[in-house]
Amino acid sequence: MGKFYTYTMKVGDKKLTLKDFKPIFDEYNKKYFYGKLGDCRFMWLCGNGNLGKYMYDNGVSTIGLKRKPNHPVTDEYLEELMIHEMIHMYVRTVENVKLDGLLGHGFHFKKHCLRLYKNYGIKIDIVYLEKRNSWWRRLLMYLFCW
Repeated sequence: MGKFYTYTMKVGDKKLTLKDFKPIFDEYNKKYFYGKLGDCRFMWLCGNGNLGKYMYDNGVSTIGLKRKPNHPVTDEYLEELMIHEMIHMYVRTVENVKLDGLLGHGFHFKKHCLRLYKNYGIKIDIVYLEKRNSWWRRLLMYLFCW
């Protein structure tokens, strides 16, 4: 494997590689998604775009995560990021909804955000933690997502 696959994400005092996300995924799948999610691959995202992204191609699900060198993230941040992408996966693969509002944050996505908040107290934001203070992102989310 190349260097790209050996990158890590610093979460608290741990360093996680791509293979470390599978047990986390499995735990959240059982706990929050009734164990209905199928197999999922993981990849690192590059560039300045999304902090997380769910992709579905030819029956294969992939969750991309932005790794942040020299910037540790909290367990809570990783949980929110992972569950956010898993909601996209659930809506696409279990509920078979191909198009769910702007950027996949429509009715079905919000329904699961509400379910997770009511049942587990987990607050999943549409815009990730670092982007919440961007006025134009808040405006877009207000106009098109809520």
